[in-house]
Amino acid sequence: MKIKITAVFVFAVLLTLISCNSNEAETVKVSGRYTIDIPTSLSKADNLNEGASLQYSNERKELYIIVMEEPKKVYEDIIASDPESYQPGLEGYAGLLLESTESKIKTDASPALAKRKVGNLDAYTTEFSGVVDGLHIYWKMAYIEGKNRYYQIMAWTLNDKKEVHGPTMDAMINSFKETDKTKRH
Repeated sequence: MKIKITAVFVFAVLLTLISCNSNEAETVKVSGRYTIDIPTSLSKADNLNEGASLQYSNERKELYIIVMEEPKKVYEDIIASDPESYQPGLEGYAGLLLESTESKIKTDASPALAKRKVGNLDAYTTEFSGVVDGLHIYWKMAYIEGKNRYYQIMAWTLNDKKEVHGPTMDAMINSFKETDKTKRH
């Protein structure tokens, strides 16, 4: 009898551990413009960045993600005001935002942008570590060109948790899909 109780207890503990580390995700739809898969272990947040159209976090696990977006016209107007300082298109947009990020964060090394696809959309991605408010943080970012908008996905965790959360961060970024049905401007 004691062996059966012990076996049931061990099974219950294993089941709990497996469900706590589950990679289950839900597809979050944002205003008819895009979808992204977010692990069910993250909760909707409203305190990460006031300009973000999507914010999710799990403070206990130290895992966070936001999506920022803006109409392409906004960036085009910036280029028009100072064409010698900014490159047109996605590469210029990504470079400008990464430069802005680097000015606010003491990075361990200068991050490099890698051109790739996220879904069927052109994108630049990067990853880097740095210090903010005394905390050593690890980021994965994607700058994506949609039909009428640019999107910036920023996922982060503590640097010592990057091996644990890196695959989840990649999965969230790679799940991004634009669903905007409006005509291209």
